Amino acid sequence: MTDALTPSEMDLLRAAFQPQPDAAIAWQRWRNSVDWDGPVDPRAFVLLPRICRNLQAIGFDDPLFPRFKGIARQAWVGNQHLKAAIGSWVTAIPSVEFMALPPTSLLFADAATVTNQGRWFHFAVRPSQAAVAIRSLLQGGWKKNGLRLPNSLLEGYVLGASHIPLELSDTDTLTLTWRLEHWFGDLIDEVWNESDSIAMGNHSVRFLCRTDAVTFMLRQPVGDDPFRWVSNVLSVATAPVDWPRVLRSLAMRPLSHECSELLPTLTRFLD
Repeated sequence: MTDALTPSEMDLLRAAFQPQPDAAIAWQRWRNSVDWDGPVDPRAFVLLPRICRNLQAIGFDDPLFPRFKGIARQAWVGNQHLKAAIGSWVTAIPSVEFMALPPTSLLFADAATVTNQGRWFHFAVRPSQAAVAIRSLLQGGWKKNGLRLPNSLLEGYVLGASHIPLELSDTDTLTLTWRLEHWFGDLIDEVWNESDSIAMGNHSVRFLCRTDAVTFMLRQPVGDDPFRWVSNVLSVATAPVDWPRVLRSLAMRPLSHECSELLPTLTRFLD
């Protein structure tokens, strides 16, 4: 795994997340290295509206910013379609309480977020409601993605597994989990109690509070893209966060070695 981000990646993160004058200097360095007539790195593309907001907040403007605002507007419209798609199947199962997990939860916490996950949804339910939720989703047209599992065995599957992949079409996929302890240990009840909710028709959807969203993102695998991991964490960590609660969770279940290695880089943007 890469030990540190490249200077160019650090400049991009400074421009997006540091509310300080040197963010503008970092932006100009990164901006001048990009061919704006060609394709832009998708990892950078999703940060452009945030860069625009951050730099304008410190009094810096750029001729490219109107284009970035257009990207944000398109993302907002796209997010409304995604929320409508979620509402169509969530409201059809009023007996189940669904909680959106990142990155899906960012649709509700930040309407201007540029989504780069396509139509992939990540939700949690309580273990006692998992079999009912899965059976109802299957009756609503979702299919078990790659699983040969008779419906009669759903209760047994729920007892032995932690999640199920479902698909509705070539574009809509859903990962449903009922084992939040993988991310939060013994704090599951607190996570549910502290979660926020948004009305969707006659039903509502819960989503992780900002603090728990940070904990969840910190526990995501780094893979071969440390830059994406850091930027995803920062995307939810820039608002007020209860860091003692995060640290309490991490003390109960330490981060992986790969995630821990990136904490010094991450904390440069959280001071």
